[in-house]
Amino acid sequence: MAAEGSCALGPAQIVVSWRMLDTLHHVLLRVGLGAPAAAATVDDIAKFASLGPMAWSPYLVLGGTGIAPLRDTEDAAVLEVAIAAGADLLVIADMADFAPGPRSRLPARIVARHGARPAALSIPLPDRPDFIIATPQRAAEWLSGGPRPRGVLPRFPSGATARLRPRTRLD
Repeated sequence: MAAEGSCALGPAQIVVSWRMLDTLHHVLLRVGLGAPAAAATVDDIAKFASLGPMAWSPYLVLGGTGIAPLRDTEDAAVLEVAIAAGADLLVIADMADFAPGPRSRLPARIVARHGARPAALSIPLPDRPDFIIATPQRAAEWLSGGPRPRGVLPRFPSGATARLRPRTRLD
């Protein structure tokens, strides 16, 4: 989906900030990946962002210090970048920092579960449809055209199909 710049719901654009990429680079080094491999991974993600229909380079967010009401400031900064970019969906593996509870004061509503754990959250935003945060598995299901709960990604009609267009490959 990322390399094609589209999914079953329509155009798909990866949004990432330089701060996110810098954080990823440091994490990869900390877990033992060598510097050349860490740098190559970060470069590949930046290239994927430029493959979408908007061909956006990673964002430079001034401020972007994570003021969203989350205990984890890195997650708060990720959320801020996604909202500032006008994203409809934030895909994140660890929902614990976003779900209602002691780690988050977001006005989030759980819209999908995986067993007892939240798999997708909806956050009301002024003047636009609710912002959705979902696990990679749930997001992949929806972006592939699978059924969505009522009100999730409402500006994309159910059964919509994107027109795939040829894209350049990553070098």
